[in-house]
Amino acid sequence: MILLRRAAALAAISGSIIACSSPAPTSTSAPRTTPSTSALEQPAATFVAGFCTAFAHYMSKTQALPEATGSDIRSTRQSLVAFFESEILATKNLLTEIKALGTPAVPDGANISSDLIQSFTTLETRIRSLPQKAASFPMSSEAAFERSFNRLFKEFGRDSKNSLVAVGQIRDDPQLLAAFNSSPECASLIAGSPVQSIPGSVVPSTPG
Repeated sequence: MILLRRAAALAAISGSIIACSSPAPTSTSAPRTTPSTSALEQPAATFVAGFCTAFAHYMSKTQALPEATGSDIRSTRQSLVAFFESEILATKNLLTEIKALGTPAVPDGANISSDLIQSFTTLETRIRSLPQKAASFPMSSEAAFERSFNRLFKEFGRDSKNSLVAVGQIRDDPQLLAAFNSSPECASLIAGSPVQSIPGSVVPSTPG
């Protein structure tokens, strides 16, 4: 089985969040006062733990794509459609969970929350067309199918990576960074789950 694991998303996480595992710089200035929380605000630790839980759940929704045999690209196309449909659902669920987190009680917390929501809203909007695009892949030849496949996953990878830019803001706030480094819910993201990269081709060559 070939596991399509949101390779682009995990690569972006490595560059934005996992880099946060190094200790935050020590400051000699007066300690920052923790802002009081309102009904819509959450302490930094609560917000970060909730986000890591939601994102780990999102990443776990991995579709298994059966490897095609010979020239059986029709079943592969059907699996791709199902894969992208599951991506849309997973992204919608992630958005719901992020919105439910409220706002972290840190300076600029409202913008951090808003940017996260906007980023994944944009991703959900952009990937809505992917099932239809996969369903229209040419069936005339394996080579034509593979070209379409590679093009579509390049688009998907770019959109996934762009959606995670806002995630890097966690690194920019000392309280969120400290919460991320110490949260058990974030441990799997720091460690990095095993990732199987999307192969160059999912269509085995037909024996000559």
